Amino acid sequence: ALGELLAMSFFPLILASLYLLKNGKTGRWLLLTIGMTGIGLAHFISLEIASIFIGLYILLNLKKFLKKEVIVAIVKAAGVTILLLAFYLVPVFEQMRHVTFQVTSKPLTLISERSYFLGELLANSFKNKVFHASSANIGVILLLGLVLYTGMLFKRDAPNRTLIILALFFMFMTTNLFPWQLFDQTPLNTIQFPWRFLSIATLLVAFLIANDDLGLFKRYPSSQLVLATVILLGVGLYEKESIDTEGKRLLSHQSYDQTNSYYIGAGHEYLPTEVDYEIIKKIKNRQLTYDNEEVEIKKVEMTFDSVAFDYQTKNTKEATVTVPFIYYYGYQAKIVSNGKEKIVPTVLNKQTGLVDVSLADKGSVVVSYQPTWAQKISLGISISTLLVGIMWQGGTRVLVRLKLKK
Repeated sequence: ALGELLAMSFFPLILASLYLLKNGKTGRWLLLTIGMTGIGLAHFISLEIASIFIGLYILLNLKKFLKKEVIVAIVKAAGVTILLLAFYLVPVFEQMRHVTFQVTSKPLTLISERSYFLGELLANSFKNKVFHASSANIGVILLLGLVLYTGMLFKRDAPNRTLIILALFFMFMTTNLFPWQLFDQTPLNTIQFPWRFLSIATLLVAFLIANDDLGLFKRYPSSQLVLATVILLGVGLYEKESIDTEGKRLLSHQSYDQTNSYYIGAGHEYLPTEVDYEIIKKIKNRQLTYDNEEVEIKKVEMTFDSVAFDYQTKNTKEATVTVPFIYYYGYQAKIVSNGKEKIVPTVLNKQTGLVDVSLADKGSVVVSYQPTWAQKISLGISISTLLVGIMWQGGTRVLVRLKLKK
């Protein structure tokens, strides 16, 4: 929830940058990069939502965006954003290439099951209900603003028509009137909850009200003070109701100390699909698993993130030992045998989702997670991009100052 809130703080940059690009101010493309990078660092699902918004905004203003210099600016913004986020995106896709996670095999929810009846969404907004998954809304002020500006669509030369249409569309996407059933088995299902699109509707309606195309603030200057007062009172009442509601969720120290299924995520989405979390949770004392007739294990030393032991195989060329770590691509075994040291990758146990290591002869082994080459290279790319960007911006400012002095 905190990640979503942080991501929303960058949404105005996206709107501002699109407005500038639409009006031919292509030199400000870096603003779009900053906005999308900030969203990506805060909440990946919000990055998907922002991308959908950008795509729709461009489609509705296609004539303005089908210009070489604008297209180049967008490509530069997208390219630099990807480079800055490479340290995060590349490892995620690398893991998903090697491991099937429950987010795809056993999704927490189907997006079609979490949409709202239109009347329910409007009622929640009109009542200014505390925002939960079961009571999503945009609040009464934004709802009234949306109704007022929807009326402007009937004017031939209505300003910001695109934003009004998009605000209505994203509200529509939150409801069951949108055919979400068609997207349950698509990447859009990763958005999980259609009400997340209300963040875009909030952005657009808030801008429409503040921009005052109706001229209400100009005709009635005191209306600004009235609106600010209503907002402050609304926020105060909302927070009071929120605190009263959340009071029911207080936990005792005793219950808080118990292992909670939320410890690794409410839906356990990023566990390998082979992992049974209920079984994992019950195993308090982690133990190596192996066949005593195939291998003998001695001197086991286990820490939070590594395990070391001596081994000797029996009557077999190779034996498998299961280490009590949940498998992710990057776990490796450093094996010392017959005076030689070698690094070998571990494999996924298809029954338990834990780490398997294959051993032969006798020796000692240390199993731990090590950053992959893709992780190291992508981190280097992101850091280099950031440093180059800082130097480029610094150099640009110096040139501008020199020109001004001349």
